[in-house]
Amino acid sequence: MTKRQGKDRQRRERTEQTGISKSGVFREKKDVFSAVFAAGGTFAALVLLALTAFCGSATALAAGEEPVHIVMTYQTYEGSRLQDLQEVEEAVNAITVPELGVEVEFLVVGAQDAYTEYSLWISNRKQVDLMMLNYQDITAYISRDMLLPLDELLEEEAPDIAAVLKERDLTEGAVIEEQVYGVTPVTDAFGSGGGLWVPYSLVQESGIAYEETRVYTLEELSGFFALWKECYPDAYPLGQITSGATYSTMSYYGMMTDGLGGDVSTGVLDRKNGSKIVNFFAGEEYREFLEYLRQWYLDGYIYPDAAFTDTPKSELFAEGILLSNPLSSQPGFGGSAQFGEDAVCLRTSAVTAGHQYARSGFWVIPSSARHPEAAMRFLNAMYGDVRIANLIQYGIEGKHYVVLEEESRRIGFPEGVNAQNTGYYNVLGLYGDRRKMYTFDSEELIEQKRRYSEEALQNQEPARDFVYSTQNVEKEIAAVQKIVEYYVPVLESGSVDLDRYYPEFLEELEKAGISEIIADKQAQYDAWLTVRK
Repeated sequence: MTKRQGKDRQRRERTEQTGISKSGVFREKKDVFSAVFAAGGTFAALVLLALTAFCGSATALAAGEEPVHIVMTYQTYEGSRLQDLQEVEEAVNAITVPELGVEVEFLVVGAQDAYTEYSLWISNRKQVDLMMLNYQDITAYISRDMLLPLDELLEEEAPDIAAVLKERDLTEGAVIEEQVYGVTPVTDAFGSGGGLWVPYSLVQESGIAYEETRVYTLEELSGFFALWKECYPDAYPLGQITSGATYSTMSYYGMMTDGLGGDVSTGVLDRKNGSKIVNFFAGEEYREFLEYLRQWYLDGYIYPDAAFTDTPKSELFAEGILLSNPLSSQPGFGGSAQFGEDAVCLRTSAVTAGHQYARSGFWVIPSSARHPEAAMRFLNAMYGDVRIANLIQYGIEGKHYVVLEEESRRIGFPEGVNAQNTGYYNVLGLYGDRRKMYTFDSEELIEQKRRYSEEALQNQEPARDFVYSTQNVEKEIAAVQKIVEYYVPVLESGSVDLDRYYPEFLEELEKAGISEIIADKQAQYDAWLTVRK
């Protein structure tokens, strides 16, 4: 079995610094959900956005004038193909240098490496002007003064983002003390739920009665795993790989919790008492989840080295070692890359329009940025100029993709090219407004996303406006996170004795200060409820 070694990074060290002025409150954003439901709208009201020409506040580069050089993070994940990244970067700059006066440099970082690299870069004042916080807690960065408030920059440099904010809230989860610190990409589908992605051929082989909207229990999954193990004794039915995990995977298996704008390790809403914050890891449901994982491991359903392997999941799927992929149930999210077009999702939870929370994925500007205004100009262009967003997401037309149908924005690979042999393939959809961009999605998948989003709108979580600020317990949160990163990979791989290690995990969480964090969150939530009344 092969192992992927090394990291694809670019290192640029500069010494000059520029002054940065903090900004006030950006007042143009509106809560899209409140607006739509007040008007009695449907999902269609959310996704209709006029396709307008780019009209940013930037001016063209004058003759002989040097462009402003910014550095933007470019996250990679399993399946990313970067051989032609330099060519794509040059194509982007061919647009932005003359039209915005901005030259961008992509700073490549693995999605997992970003957890440690980002803080170091900001602390060392490395030039990074635009950064994507993907599955990282934005409030932890805010509490350490590592991010700039964006209100004034949005107002002065981002007319296209401002237009989107009038119909869809891209800042929910990133507003602390009435200041905006991050902006999310615009997705072509929304809603969340857990599920198990499998090839449809496997479902047919094992005689499973598949229904798109049916929610399957953990006990039913046990039965499916037994069937698949019988058919493929050398494979592992559940692709539960936890090595390097920094948070619980339980949301993929049916327990959709409301962390109220924070990570679940800061406490979640008690399902029986909507005003009480409780310890997620100490709950009965989490213990039951671990018991299932332990039994699945003992039954041979989970890869033996799940907690420690450095072999990418994609390789284990390609070699037929893993048969299913637990992830979000959002259509197209976790199946096609591993199993092709016939992948289906066995849902493990209902679909909800959940809290846009602190780990939702935000574009931010670090406090150490050299050129925040130029960074915001470029970010605005990603949302307003579909040429730029398509280039970063899909590469060069004719080489990395071809347009199949302009009206529906559908694209495909050129003849002889696929996701494995292409010189450019970006597996993370982190750029711009996906509703206006090209898509590899089939017509059927586009329709599935529409239905999924409509379903989510019918099941919204409460307290969407509350955002937990971690400022008071920053030290405790850091200590708790270390405990989570130490114990969760082994506990959720099923590879250790629960009677010994689960109580030890809870005890270490207490020592690290999880009760103090929950008490702090409860106090903030109580104050928020009082104001709401």
